Order: sequence, then C-alpha cells, then structure tokens
Amino acid sequence: MNSKILLGLVLVAATAATVSYYAMATLRMNPAVEDVVTSSQLRPAIGQTNADFIRQNYPWHLISPTWIHQGDLSAMLRRWLKMERAARLGVVACLWLSVSGLILWRQRRNREKT
Repeated sequence: MNSKILLGLVLVAATAATVSYYAMATLRMNPAVEDVVTSSQLRPAIGQTNADFIRQNYPWHLISPTWIHQGDLSAMLRRWLKMERAARLGVVACLWLSVSGLILWRQRRNREKT
C-alpha cells in the first residue's frame, strides 16, 4: 500500500477518534444533571417537561428528548444519554467508513488508470 494512502487512512482514523472523544465529552454531566441522576426525587421546574430539562442542559443533540417515553426524569435522562451516545458514535463511524472507503476507492481508481 502506498505510504500516502496509509498516511491518509491514519489521519482519518485519528480525526475520527478525536471527534468521538469530543462528542462524548460534550455529554458529560453538569452538576444540575448529576443531581437528577443521583436523586429520583428531583423534578423539573414547574411548567417544564422532562424533555425541556434535557434540552436546557444539552442544547446540541441528535436524538430528540421527546422521542423517549415520558417517565421518571432520572430514568429518562439515563435512557436519553445512552441513545445520544450511540447516535453520535454511529454518525462518527459512518463518516469514518465513508472517508476511508473514498480514499481506498480513489487509490484503486488511480492504479487502474496507470
């Protein structure tokens, strides 16, 4: 395999790992969310739904909090975090596979032309 192609694949993998780390780091729990997860007695503010609480603490999301069954806020938050992590990692994996496939396809196409 050409060293240029190998370098491209390594850079794509390193970028995917960095993006994955950032995607997971942005889901880190802030103190308000930790209190909800550790204590099932806490409730969102009056007039605020569980989905609103999640949207307020995590404004950037792939999985809408309204797609998750409304139940106990603590359980809903745990389910949403699990689904959001899986969705973010799935997007990164798809992009990584697509770009890696594109690099390999271009390499093969250029080899056939020469």
